Formats: sequence, C-alpha cells, structure tokens
Amino acid sequence: MVKPQVVLAHDWLVAPRGGEQVLAQLAEVLQPDNIVTLVDSGVSLDARLDTLPRTTSWLQHLPGASGRLRRFLTPLMPLAVRTTPVPDCDLLMSSSSAFVAGLRAPEGAKHVCYCHAPIRWAREGRTAYRSGPGGLLRGFMLDVAAPWFRWFDRRAGQRPDLVLANSRHTAKRIQTAWGRDATVVYPPVRTHFFTPDASPRDDFLLWVGAIEPAKRLDRVMALAERHGRRLVVVGEGSQNARLRRMAGEHTTFLGRVSDERLRELYRKAAGFVQLHEEDFGITVVEALACSCPVMVHCAGGHAEVVTDGVGVQVDAENEAAIDEGLVRLLENAWDPAQLEARARNFSPSVFDESVKAALRPLGF
Repeated sequence: MVKPQVVLAHDWLVAPRGGEQVLAQLAEVLQPDNIVTLVDSGVSLDARLDTLPRTTSWLQHLPGASGRLRRFLTPLMPLAVRTTPVPDCDLLMSSSSAFVAGLRAPEGAKHVCYCHAPIRWAREGRTAYRSGPGGLLRGFMLDVAAPWFRWFDRRAGQRPDLVLANSRHTAKRIQTAWGRDATVVYPPVRTHFFTPDASPRDDFLLWVGAIEPAKRLDRVMALAERHGRRLVVVGEGSQNARLRRMAGEHTTFLGRVSDERLRELYRKAAGFVQLHEEDFGITVVEALACSCPVMVHCAGGHAEVVTDGVGVQVDAENEAAIDEGLVRLLENAWDPAQLEARARNFSPSVFDESVKAALRPLGF
C-alpha cells in the first residue's frame, strides 16, 4: 500500500506547549511530509517536528511576526490563512485553536481538524483578558473585533471534512460555534515519562502552565497567601512580569524548567492546583501520572479528567469553596495507584489508536 501524502498544520510554531505536544504525536502517527503554519520562530519544539519542512504564510516576513509582535498581527491572520498555499497531499491534518481550521485543502485531499478550541477570545474567553496592565484597552479591542472573528471562525469550521475535539467540553463549544458534531479524541500525555518514585512529598503546592490572563494564576497565588502555603510556579507568558510583582513571600517563580526537573516537582509537590476553565489540561494528567493529587475548577476539560478518587473539584469563582477544597486536597489519603491508573487513560498509545480509528472511514 502506498503511503498517503500528509501535511500537518498548526496556527503558529513559537513555543513548546500542550498544543505542540499534540502536534508532535500526530507527526509520529501520520508521518507527514510538511508542516504549514502562519509564523515560525525557529525554536526547537520536538525531535519529531524539528526536521520536517515548513511552509509559512506571508506574515513570516513581517518584522517581529514570530515574536512579541505576533499578537498585534492577529487581525491579519484570517487573510493569511486564506492566502497560504497547502502543498499537494492526500490528507491535511490541522491542529487548530484559532485559524488553521480555515485552510483550503488541495483538490481531492481530505481535511481533518484536531480542534483544541474554537477561537476563545472571540467568545466567552475574552473576559479574562481584561485583567492586568492594558486590560481595559485589550478588552475594548476584543469587544470590537469579536464579531468579525466569530464570523471567520464559523466559516473556517465548515472547511474540514472531519472534526476531532480534545474533550467533550470542546466538542460542545464546537457545536455552538461551528454548528458541527465532533469526535472526542483526548490529547496524548507522556505517561511513560511522568511516573512516580519513592521520594517523600514536600509541603508546597505546584502550578504549571502558560502565564496568561485566562489561566488565572492570580487565584492560586491568593490561595497560597491566605493559607501560608508555599507555591511553586513553572512557566512563562505575557503576565509573567505583572504576577511576579504581585507575588507574596510564599510564591516562587521558576520560569521554564527541563522535563526532568518538572517531573521531580510533580513527584514532590503536596498538590497540584489550577483554578481556571480549561479545554483539556495536559499538566493535570502529568501530575496524576506522578501520583500527585490535584485540585481543579469544576467545569471544562479538567472536570472530565479529575473524577472521584483522584482529586478535588471546586467552584473557582467561590473563595470559600476553594479554601475548603484545599483542606480536602491536603488531608485526604489518596491512593497513588488510582491516580496513576487514571492518567494512563490518556497515554500516547490510546491517542494513536483513537486517531487511526477516526481516520479509517476516510480511507486512511
């Protein structure tokens, strides 16, 4: 059987985050010939991606497009998607949280979109962007632009022949935003790497993620201060400087760390806490894989991962509920085997088989 020609697409290639982990696993499953992206910073993402040829949009040639000015070029991205050619292929697999669902597949090719989320900041997600310096201006600009982005997003969502969603939560949002059904394929988590050891647990709380308005790290910082509990923060983002200035004596920022250091932190933390609505939540599964109990918001993708016996769900809008949840998180006698077993439901092998099963009716 002749191997089909496959092209992957991703909104932008600028940092190794959760979406890029999914893209790398798709590359392992599908063995693509090319990656299409709007802008590419050239940063190393994953060995499975770094050697692949890349096709970029004309935005790549604008100064700062793959760096700090990328967000300011967002209004141009729908046009860039419409004018970026996709190399000849049999299958276009887009990994989209914003724009590349709208790519035009070559004639005769199938387009499958793995959707991390319809455009968040064109809908309910834009509320979080009002916080921090410039938040009022940023919120005003999003309010003005949101109808245009929603119109583009709905049209873009009609292009794929098949839509995969990273959670039931995202599938519901796709139905609302695009008017389409989606097959749920949970993201892959490196459960073979993130494993527990015999180290005794320390007394600190752990938070891992992109330090962006929607991630509500400020809530976790406030929780740590109220309870006099050490908080270790891993990650970087646009809110990094502001939240460092806000941090009390109990919060320590580590920035980006190696995978080995991150695994060590998961293995030693008293608990892992995230208090925002998430589409899925790869870091929560990483924590569970290391037998670290977790506390999450009671809605969104986190609530699909954190079932009875592996962590605590709280209403992240309710301070009293958060405080009570922390007590339960720290005082409950969690069964490490149960936490690890839950994490294995999201292993790369499960993802691989789910993707293959979804593509089979299309002839791949």
